[in-house]
Amino acid sequence: MWLKLFFLLLYFLVLFVLARFFEAVVWYETGIFATQLVDPVTLSFKKLKTILECRGLGYSGLPEKKDVRELVEKSGDLMEGELYSALKSEEEASDPVSSTSFSGEMHFYELVEDTKDGIWLVQVIAKDRDPLVSKTNWGKMVKKVSHFGIRTGTFNCSNDSRYCRKRGWLKSTLIMSVPQTNTSKGKVMLKEYNGNRIETEHIFKWMTAHVASRIKTVRLAEQLVAEWNRSDRDQVKMYLFAKLDQPPAFFSALSVKFTGRIEFIFVDVQNWSNESYMKEIGVQQIPSYILKMPEGTYRYGNSTGEFISLSAMDTFLRSVQPEVNDLFVLSLVMVNLMAWMDLFITQGATIKRFVVLISTLGTYNSLLIISWLPILGFLQLPYLDSFYEYSLKLLRYADTTTIASWVRADWSFYSSHPALFLSTYLGHGLLIDYFEKKRRRNNNDDEINANNLEWLSSLWDWYTSYLFHPIASFQNFPNESDWDDDPNLLLERLAFPDLWLHPLIPTDYIKSLPTWNFKCTRAQSCDREPNAGSWRESDRESERKSDCPGNLNAKEDLEPDWSKWPNHMLHCTECVVCLENFENGCLVMGLPCGHVFHQQCIVVNEWSLKIRKEMRVIDRQIRDIQREQEKVKRSIKDAAKKGQKDVCVILAKEMIQSKRAVNKLYSSKAQMNSVLLSMKNQLSVLRVAGALQKSTDVMKAMQSLVKVPEIQATMRELSKEMMKAGIIEEMLEDTFEGMEDEEEMEEAAEAEVDRILFEITAGALGKAPSKVTDELPEMEPAGPAPVSEDEAEEDIEEMQSRLAALRS
Repeated sequence: MWLKLFFLLLYFLVLFVLARFFEAVVWYETGIFATQLVDPVTLSFKKLKTILECRGLGYSGLPEKKDVRELVEKSGDLMEGELYSALKSEEEASDPVSSTSFSGEMHFYELVEDTKDGIWLVQVIAKDRDPLVSKTNWGKMVKKVSHFGIRTGTFNCSNDSRYCRKRGWLKSTLIMSVPQTNTSKGKVMLKEYNGNRIETEHIFKWMTAHVASRIKTVRLAEQLVAEWNRSDRDQVKMYLFAKLDQPPAFFSALSVKFTGRIEFIFVDVQNWSNESYMKEIGVQQIPSYILKMPEGTYRYGNSTGEFISLSAMDTFLRSVQPEVNDLFVLSLVMVNLMAWMDLFITQGATIKRFVVLISTLGTYNSLLIISWLPILGFLQLPYLDSFYEYSLKLLRYADTTTIASWVRADWSFYSSHPALFLSTYLGHGLLIDYFEKKRRRNNNDDEINANNLEWLSSLWDWYTSYLFHPIASFQNFPNESDWDDDPNLLLERLAFPDLWLHPLIPTDYIKSLPTWNFKCTRAQSCDREPNAGSWRESDRESERKSDCPGNLNAKEDLEPDWSKWPNHMLHCTECVVCLENFENGCLVMGLPCGHVFHQQCIVVNEWSLKIRKEMRVIDRQIRDIQREQEKVKRSIKDAAKKGQKDVCVILAKEMIQSKRAVNKLYSSKAQMNSVLLSMKNQLSVLRVAGALQKSTDVMKAMQSLVKVPEIQATMRELSKEMMKAGIIEEMLEDTFEGMEDEEEMEEAAEAEVDRILFEITAGALGKAPSKVTDELPEMEPAGPAPVSEDEAEEDIEEMQSRLAALRS
């Protein structure tokens, strides 16, 4: 969490520096700053009208540019930033603004009458009547009032005629909803438009006049003296000193939004001849926006980003006098931005990133809401009023500084340019992802290179462990995949209780467990333990340096040396895994719970888990190769149907190579299984040897004669040499297999093609035709065809009968 907070603060610092960079670029290109004042004389008539519309002042009766310019000057100083914002909002005014359509009485009451801190303009359409304002003018009206936070809606009496009759809305009209009192959540009054003219300017002037009536107006100097010197403890007031008939619409709209928090007062100085008292209270020029606080006064408009507009003054007043909802929204934004950092900090599969992100978002938001509940309860206690007041006082001191004005200006800038905010956040996150990946590359390559399927299988592994053994589920999400995607493994795990009663807990913590040698306080002449030194060289060294090099049973009169044990370990003399007594000089390890066990008892289990994991990886690779074999087999069948025998032979060679690879993987799996069984057998032999060693003195004497440790060392060396020989033999076999005659591969490919063709033709074609190597026989010259004797005799008889017929 602290890492995410650090990255978020670093991102805010980047935004601050980037905003200053943009200001420098604008100053370099144009030579002006956003806080630089603009002379209204240099502006066009269109731009002056745009400024008046943004401030909420009517100009319908002012046809000349001079009058419009004087009205702009009377309402306040114009800065470059305000002019830019006004022109930008005018360009965006083409976008349609949504308006609410009320379905009935309850909908209207919920949104309009029950909303105590907002202004509504509702067009009521009487039953079977046309609306008072046409569709085109109503669209213009909606866009105009939306700049000041005024919401609009349409109530069609055809949907609820009973409510219209109850309210007396028998004809189409306009209704405006404004809070009646200056207290928060006060009553709401509904004003009906009774004017004859339905132009947009007249309706807007009617609205601003009613909203301005809520603001306390001071027109005499004596009233100002009484109001300024009135002792209102901890009351914040916003004064407007101007030569206007009524305050601008944005000022009136802010008075509604900050009802109950800030009191707005309009001082009309048009007919004042003596302005000495204003200079005494710090008002040096007209117009002026003065914020009066218990700590002093502050003139609005002198710092960066303090424009004469609704959005700029709203941001300033929210920072000076925030309410609980503002602080909650700010904390919600901060927490979610911090949670989204998990998408870039988390390394591994894409699905893993989003799953962790969703989990973090849910956790952080839940904790935020839970933490805000007691805070709201404490704020309602009367004993904390002084604490709340001092907090607001400290906040006001901080918000009236230059740095706070820069922060507010940056907030307004990035709020109006969300694409820039999102792109910078994405770029910052990608940089975090790059450096995190570079930092973790040397620590855990498997976590970084894990694909989606592997992580999903690990997630399923954790979920099944949660179901079958909830205690083990308090571990974090696993980073590596130990689960086989074969469904038979799940059925096997469910079928045998011994498999699913044991939770799938990571064993990496074993490396950090405390390890020490079991020692006794006094030495005795005894035989050397056969197990000692069979696992590590350090064990043999510890035996050589021990006070008792022999085999001392902890159950004898001598007590173990507890001074060398860690403080939090339980004093015991037997292993909690194999239930055998500890021997002097043996290597033991301790669990966080305090139990102690032999080092070899847990290491063999750890190695067994790793070997089984690698065996499952081999099974997964075999299944992948077999799936590819099925694809190649289908390709051979398609090529055989098309008569492409060369393609069939090439694909058949690939299939033969894949079969050989599968056979090698099966051999590797068998070797791993053999190693696994050998480890278990060796552990069992060591345990039996330890039991026999403690049984009789005869076995001690035999062991002293046989010198088991030396034999074990010799056997280990022999095992290493045999393993090397096996590896060399396997390498030679691979080499000779690659050097086999090509004719064997050709014959195997021909046999594979013939077998597949036999399957395709369902046995009709038993064998594919082989290539013709014999020479064609030479053709003999054609001779006269032999004539049979019967045919010759018949021809002679026929000729004789013809001669006899001629003679007669």
